Amino acid sequence: MIVGETTAYTASLLAVLLGGLALLAKRRGVARWSFAAGMLLLGVESLFAALAVGAEEPDAIIRWLHWKRTATSLLPGAWLVFSLSYSRGNAQEFLARWRPFWLALLIAPFGLSAYEALSGAGAVGGKAWTVEFRVIANEWFVNLGLSAIGLNLAMVMGGILILMNLERTFSAAVGTQRWRIKYLILGLGVLVGVRIYTASQILLFSGIASSMLFVESVALALCCVCVAFSVARSKAVEIDVYPSHSVLRHSATGVLAGLYLLAVGVFARLVASFGGDAAFEVKALLILLGVAGLGVILMSDRLRQRVQVFVARHFRRPSYDYRRVWSQFTAETTSLLDQQELARAVTRLVAETFNLLSVNVWLAEGRHGRLKCAASTTLTPEQVNELSLLQIDLRALESYFSQKPAAIDLGARSERWVAELSELSPKFFPKGGGRIVAPLLSGGELLGLLSVSDRVSGLRFTPEDYDLLKCIADQVAASLKNIALSRQLVQAKELEAFQAMSAFVVHDLKNTANTLSLMVQNMGAHFDKPEFRQDAIRGLSKSVQHITDLIGRLNLVRQKLEMKPVELDFNEYVAARLAEMEGVLSMSVVKVFQPVPRLRLDPEQFGKVLTNLLFNARDATDGRGEIRVSTGVEGAKAVLTVTDQGCGMTRDFLDTQLFKPFQTTKKKGLGIGLFHSRMIVESHRGRIDVQSELHKGTSFKILLPLPDLSQ
Repeated sequence: MIVGETTAYTASLLAVLLGGLALLAKRRGVARWSFAAGMLLLGVESLFAALAVGAEEPDAIIRWLHWKRTATSLLPGAWLVFSLSYSRGNAQEFLARWRPFWLALLIAPFGLSAYEALSGAGAVGGKAWTVEFRVIANEWFVNLGLSAIGLNLAMVMGGILILMNLERTFSAAVGTQRWRIKYLILGLGVLVGVRIYTASQILLFSGIASSMLFVESVALALCCVCVAFSVARSKAVEIDVYPSHSVLRHSATGVLAGLYLLAVGVFARLVASFGGDAAFEVKALLILLGVAGLGVILMSDRLRQRVQVFVARHFRRPSYDYRRVWSQFTAETTSLLDQQELARAVTRLVAETFNLLSVNVWLAEGRHGRLKCAASTTLTPEQVNELSLLQIDLRALESYFSQKPAAIDLGARSERWVAELSELSPKFFPKGGGRIVAPLLSGGELLGLLSVSDRVSGLRFTPEDYDLLKCIADQVAASLKNIALSRQLVQAKELEAFQAMSAFVVHDLKNTANTLSLMVQNMGAHFDKPEFRQDAIRGLSKSVQHITDLIGRLNLVRQKLEMKPVELDFNEYVAARLAEMEGVLSMSVVKVFQPVPRLRLDPEQFGKVLTNLLFNARDATDGRGEIRVSTGVEGAKAVLTVTDQGCGMTRDFLDTQLFKPFQTTKKKGLGIGLFHSRMIVESHRGRIDVQSELHKGTSFKILLPLPDLSQ
């Protein structure tokens, strides 16, 4: 008992110290507050556990366990909030999407604990909680009865969700980012894993033994040591990673947790059937600690690199599987149309390929003579802002790399610009190997730089490494050039559309101006006539309304598309949109929905597409007949089809004019709706197919890519 009591007091002190340090940190946010709250709660809980272990009377044991239980009830929600926000650049999105879960884990367990306390369940002398002293094992066992189910189910479910989110954050981090958070993730993984174990044992046996409190105290102490080590090695710096939203779908934690709970339940029952084992909890803890130690080894980038070097050296095989590297690089970067997204993907792939901790992508800003950091596995946002203000002689760099377009080791060069580049590529580790810079050149133009350093184990780059890095840099430069050319093409199309819009607007306003001019000419001679004044007022009102409508419709062309996709149930979304438009359409809509996986869409922008198609269908049928709206899946695409039985369109109009702005078959239309709709669909990486027959009807089919379930 003395060992268990001392361990619990020690763990309590460590947890409170870490929680207090988090409160004193300068950078505060949701992750810091939730970490501080979680650690302080663990410290208070461990304190009550120590008092319960040290108590000798049943009444005192139950009283301290009640207080421990109250602190425990707040843990799942606090740590789930932390796992959703820690080191995530898109933390706000995750907190919003997971709001029902963390609110439920904050409110429900505490509510159960409070109800139990107020109703007297489990009180001293009550029927629910009883204490059984096991003399042989030198421990006590408290029978909790049915009151154990709610809180410990929340602990198990919350623990699995926490582990899933921590796993996803670790998987999304690369290089120094992963190095910084590895031990914090591991420490919390051990803590949460032990809590899942103890909660599962309480559910199995409807009670808690003093040995379980000892196991929890050891796990908490180990967690505090790992967290302190992680904070010390990373100087308490948080990182910004952008994990995928499909946390539950692609996580191995759920499968492992299920197998773990099944195995523990079976073994616990077997042990109990053979008379019990007083040291079963301690043995289970030792197994878990062994698994944690194995996790440290398997998570080591240094070990993985040494295996690769050993195989390459002794089995005479290349260090890289070039086919795999190039296929992965092409697959993950080809479809990216944003410079920052491309840079993030490149830093991650380069860090994984070369076992690097520091990878930075810098893009040239020609007019300002400086380099801007687009992505980094090492630098914090504050460091990026400071470094990006440094003036760089881009002309000298471009001149040098145009003649020698290869990666260079900054330590082997003495030019003036080498010192400037050294400032842009700081080394995080003193013995992290050389600092290598590869130019991003396309057609002799320097688009940026790819700088790498801090290689695991401090290994030097080989000629094979230099060749592969140059190939990657050339591919990145080509992708950046394609993005720039795509932007120029978009600008040219926008200019063409603007010219067409200008001609249309001038013509339309000219007609309105002629009407108003004629009215002004006649005003001097006929203004005294009441009939003229009434006609003039009607004419002015009609002209103003016409100009207002024109401006409103032209705003669709002027507005820039800003996509804010969220994951949603596609059929529910379409059904809700149709329900909103029932009174507006004033005609029958037939809905045929087939199962469709959840998609990532911008609800507001995609709603404009659906609204436009429905209005077009209504206008094509003059409000008669019916509109058919169907959903389904074709191959790797989700499909939305809107079909009408209206006037249809000619083949020539479909081929040459349908999606062009200011081309329309409507008497009062501007021809902007479908042009805008196609822009929105293409922004979702989809397309619109159209089938139409004159006087028989039209079918618009929107095809959207399904989520990649392999990621």
